[in-house]
Amino acid sequence: MNDYNFFDKIRIVVDIISKKPMLLLSAILGIALIICSILYVKKNIKMNKWILISIWAIALILFIINYNTLILSLLNSILNNVFMSLYFPNISTYAFIIIVSNFFFIYSLISKKIKVAHKLVNISTALVLNIFLVFIIETIKSLGITDYSSITFYTNSNLLVLLEFSTAIFASWILVNLFITIYYKLQKYDVVEEELPEIIFDN
Repeated sequence: MNDYNFFDKIRIVVDIISKKPMLLLSAILGIALIICSILYVKKNIKMNKWILISIWAIALILFIINYNTLILSLLNSILNNVFMSLYFPNISTYAFIIIVSNFFFIYSLISKKIKVAHKLVNISTALVLNIFLVFIIETIKSLGITDYSSITFYTNSNLLVLLEFSTAIFASWILVNLFITIYYKLQKYDVVEEELPEIIFDN
């Protein structure tokens, strides 16, 4: 693998764009949208936000139409990889799970924006996953494992079960979080009838 410096990378990107009219057009459109969006946000230009959104949506639709077969293939590959990571967890997946769960543990403790039920779910899940982390570390230590490749975890039933449990808990937590978020979002749109003030007519 070649080691390119920053200017080499820029040159390669420019070469790629210049050789494909579609890529050149995409780059120009993207830069124009970026400039318009910045000017709109900074209120330097008066423009309806739906114009920007419509341009973005049209560009996205054209992109999907032009590359529909490849996009579907990539999405299928991504979903398969996610499924395999969850069904056959590895040490990288587990490290990600621990980092994310502990982040939400701290966030739930200090944040005043999320509901109590949401906090309880996040805190409880993070603590359970940390308990499983202790189980996994102790199992690795007791078995004297020094090779942390996926094969090692798949061939050891104890470690595999602990990882699968942790991954299942994490996946369930994501689904519960999604449900709670949608529930609270829907609550905000509930119509609350306000009591009309009593009108007193002077005689």
